[in-house]
Amino acid sequence: MKVSVPHYLMSVAIFFGLIAQADARSCAEIEDLFAKADGNNDGTLTRAEIKDFREQAFARLDRNGDGTAEPKDAPRPFRDRYNEQLTPLLGMFDKNRDGRLSEDEFVNGATPGFDAADSDGNDQVDKTERSAGC
Repeated sequence: MKVSVPHYLMSVAIFFGLIAQADARSCAEIEDLFAKADGNNDGTLTRAEIKDFREQAFARLDRNGDGTAEPKDAPRPFRDRYNEQLTPLLGMFDKNRDGRLSEDEFVNGATPGFDAADSDGNDQVDKTERSAGC
């Protein structure tokens, strides 16, 4: 299934904790992203799998291949939607506040959604922990 860049950005934002309270729709999206990020399909998401998932996500965000995701990366027809959804990611991950999101900033950035779900602090989120917020 091909996902548009704006929809993909929103999904990444939801998954990484930019939306504080989950509704039924976002819970379904979180489940979908969890399945995609769970690299070995064991039903448990690890911090390493989050990093791998973010690396793959960044490759889609950096559409011109210059090592950053920024407003000019959006295809013209989607530029407004892309930028509306890139702005929260920049606010969360753009540590140096240069208006661009580097791969390092995104891949190694904060994981508030994961941290909140990891109730036992073992750097893994299992189905029970994941379901607690939905």
